[in-house]
Amino acid sequence: MKLSSLVAYRNEIAQHSVSRSSARMFKTVQDLINDVRSNSVASEHDKIRFGEGTYAEQAERDKALLDDAVANAQQNLDFYLEQLDLAIEQLGHRYLINSHEDFDTGWKHDDVQVISKRELQYTKELADLFRSRLAIYADWRYPGLCVGPMRTEFTDELISNDPLYVADIDQRLIDPFLDAQNKTYRHRVRPYVIQPWDWNRRLFRNLPEGQFGLVFIANCFEYLPLDGIKSMLTEVHALLRPGGTCVFTFNDCDNYQNIKLCEHHYKSYTPGGMMADECMKLGYKVTHKHDHSYGFGWMEITKRGALKTLKGGQALAQIRNTVPGAPIPTETYSKEDIKRIRQEAIDLKIDTKLAIKSGAISTDKLQQLIKKRKEAEQKKLTDAQRLAQGQEWTARNVGYVQGQQVVFNKQIWMAVVDIEPKQRFDRTDWQLVK
Repeated sequence: MKLSSLVAYRNEIAQHSVSRSSARMFKTVQDLINDVRSNSVASEHDKIRFGEGTYAEQAERDKALLDDAVANAQQNLDFYLEQLDLAIEQLGHRYLINSHEDFDTGWKHDDVQVISKRELQYTKELADLFRSRLAIYADWRYPGLCVGPMRTEFTDELISNDPLYVADIDQRLIDPFLDAQNKTYRHRVRPYVIQPWDWNRRLFRNLPEGQFGLVFIANCFEYLPLDGIKSMLTEVHALLRPGGTCVFTFNDCDNYQNIKLCEHHYKSYTPGGMMADECMKLGYKVTHKHDHSYGFGWMEITKRGALKTLKGGQALAQIRNTVPGAPIPTETYSKEDIKRIRQEAIDLKIDTKLAIKSGAISTDKLQQLIKKRKEAEQKKLTDAQRLAQGQEWTARNVGYVQGQQVVFNKQIWMAVVDIEPKQRFDRTDWQLVK
């Protein structure tokens, strides 16, 4: 049996919950008992016997029997799922070995042209979500590192990190990113060529340790075996300062559809749960994991500790065309303008209140950050409005996100959880709106 089929079956079974489904039944029985005990016809109630007791007493016994039956049914279901997990783990061990073989005999030897054509697949909505996640960690106060800068369009989200390092196994995989930058910024980027996947040597041995606030590994772990991923994350842990974050994309094989990519030798076998366990063993805290999208998953892991910096402000400059001998124009703000802008930045939580009020961030920079935050909030509002517009549910769906509304049987339903692609409408995933 293929592992993808077994995981798909397991996930389908795991959607059922006897305890959750029985909650409404138990409420009905309890309401019945309360109504019986508060009745005003006690004389008639007492005449109707159930053995030696009244109906109220019998209803209590019925409730206890139901409670035991539901508990037993849930325990049996939990045991069945545990056995399926063991079967998945045993079969998955073979897939881990296969991924190692695929790397040693194939992906490890791919040339620059092949590597440069590797692409991440995602929807526009998913790309916007990912960018918003990266924006949380991109901060001018800390250095940033991107591994694989040309293999994703998301690298530009790290430009605010100061300085920004970019690394890959060949200079030709770095140059396209550098060529896309203007001449001034290009000289600020720090390119770095790493050794091509030699786990016996440190890949980042020449980079400063304990300095980075963000490390982004793009479209790389999809083609590495688990041992290689652990080795790289061990080095990244040393590069990060306490509280720093590593964001990486990977082929999350907790999703059965992604396992099919392994079965066709397209990508590596890396189950999300296993990846999270390994990250925690290395000293990380898993802060976010996106795992329900076909072909595109990511994880955000943070080195334990508090993120701190001594940098008080970012140097900003503006190029202007001036007449020789004429005074150089400058942007000026009144005290009232500065006070208003800083308060708006505090309200929008651009940074800490202390950092904003102390002037650690220039007024020009605050204006830019406020504008960007408002645009993001407007985008979020637009997305929420789009999700609220119910579209007809179809069996040929690509899955739904929590809060999304659809029309099914002429009724509007809202997803109560993120839903993987299914060919049948499962009411346990949805809440009837009207």
